[in-house]
Amino acid sequence: NCTQGKPLKISDAKDVEIDNFGTDDLLEENPVIELNSVDEIFIRNCNLKKGTQLFLKFGNSKGVEVSNNWLNGAKILEQ
Repeated sequence: NCTQGKPLKISDAKDVEIDNFGTDDLLEENPVIELNSVDEIFIRNCNLKKGTQLFLKFGNSKGVEVSNNWLNGAKILEQ
């Protein structure tokens, strides 16, 4: 668990899979996952606690697939 900052930040990567990722402790303004310059990523089976505001923030990335996640109202932001 992460008590400050971003729990998962990925930059300059290709062919990534994230499965069953989550956190109990998160600063409110931070996303659970942040991507920058990632090509081909599959994010699945993540379960967020209620109150999480931002699940995924990504920019300069392509092939971002999100499936079968329990977001509990959290948003996905593409920049």
